Amino acid sequence: MAPSVFMVGAACFASVVFCDQPIARDCPADSEKFWALDKPNNECAETCLCTEVQKTEFKIITGFQGQAAGNESSPCAVHSYHTYNRTDILGTGPLKIALDKYLPDQKMLAKSPAKDDKCALDCTIESIGVYWACAAVCIKTSAPDSCITAGCLAAVTAYDVKCLKGCHNSSNPGISTDFLI
Repeated sequence: MAPSVFMVGAACFASVVFCDQPIARDCPADSEKFWALDKPNNECAETCLCTEVQKTEFKIITGFQGQAAGNESSPCAVHSYHTYNRTDILGTGPLKIALDKYLPDQKMLAKSPAKDDKCALDCTIESIGVYWACAAVCIKTSAPDSCITAGCLAAVTAYDVKCLKGCHNSSNPGISTDFLI
């Protein structure tokens, strides 16, 4: 299993909480459920997000693959990930996100594992570092939320595009869109 991005890139911002029940099973009225497949770790994540800062952070940590659950109350189960495993807590303060992680059903385990593209995964890890550094400056200077939701998003995008183009031009064929959360 691949290490968590936050264990590699920003260990001080991540923790694992072992709960009997998922935290995001029922989202509060002021929040919206989001989900994403974590292909490198063969897991699915669900979370409840209520601020634009959290939604922007979720976009970044999922490589823009995370999405709103809409009318699905259990999107991971719909995608054959029924077994609740744990809750990962990422960030602190306004950046805090609780991700309920689900394991794949047996039929999903029979499928071939995701291909590793080390260069693209390295870009993802480094991009998340860019995000955390930018977000920390925004918080330290008490900047408006747009500093994180627009400024940090732009900084990460600029870094990631350049990094991934380097992967495409290197000996690693193709660009993986897999992500780590």
